[in-house]
Amino acid sequence: MSETLVHERYRLVELIGKGGVGEVWKAENVNTGQTVAIKKIHPTIARDEVGLKRFEREANLLHQLDHPNIIHVLAFFEERGHYYLVMQYMSGGSLYELVRHKGALPIPEVRRIGLGVSKGLAQAHRMGIVHRDIKLENILFDEDDTPALTDFGFARYEGGTALTKTGFVVGTLNYLSPEECQGYRADERSDIWRLGILFYEMLTGASPFERQGLEQTITAILTEPVPPLTQYRADIPGELLNLVDVMLQKDPGYRISSARLVASALKLVPDTARRGSLDDLRPVDEAATS
Repeated sequence: MSETLVHERYRLVELIGKGGVGEVWKAENVNTGQTVAIKKIHPTIARDEVGLKRFEREANLLHQLDHPNIIHVLAFFEERGHYYLVMQYMSGGSLYELVRHKGALPIPEVRRIGLGVSKGLAQAHRMGIVHRDIKLENILFDEDDTPALTDFGFARYEGGTALTKTGFVVGTLNYLSPEECQGYRADERSDIWRLGILFYEMLTGASPFERQGLEQTITAILTEPVPPLTQYRADIPGELLNLVDVMLQKDPGYRISSARLVASALKLVPDTARRGSLDDLRPVDEAATS
């Protein structure tokens, strides 16, 4: 166990994550005993003006997004040339770990997790924030198993200065929306597409468009139909089949238009599929779900 103190109060306990941006540590506030997560930016990012601004903006955005389904930020500071973001510690692990362990999730669990994530995303969208990196790894659970959306490092704030070059694609490859693959700017509907991919993975344990390389994956996203969910399982309610279908429309104009409507539609999903034909499925009607 490390005895390293950060900001004279946070004792680093365990390295729990590492990526291109930096490291995430489990830590303890020695003054209060509170367990927290500390994100430490990589020195090369800290020396890059754009990278540092993106990290600072993530801290500011998360501080503003006060919602039970978005991870809470507790502090942001610089110490001896290193930058740190102190966040709520999520002891329940990630959705990625859950799906990797269980595979396809039960319908009530998909509905519960999806509802929480949709509500958190709706709050971000209300504040003009497009997440741009929704994926299994970025959904974490607290000790009560409440899901929370995290990692706003790629987020775009409509009221702020752009930190990404025009035409530069950000986010995780197999979650990219068709419009982003064609070079268009991500908007709220692009987040809905990513959320639809997330739902698909929870329901099947598989990614619909993941291929061996960049070109093959983008080609699949742009040209191949979504593999039917019914080829994986027969217990998905028609309401949920229809919802995922309208979330994964390749033309954003035909896609369900908001995370709020996704949450409203999820409330109508039963625990199991009802007997009968699915031929009478209709696209989600905004007026009916508002």
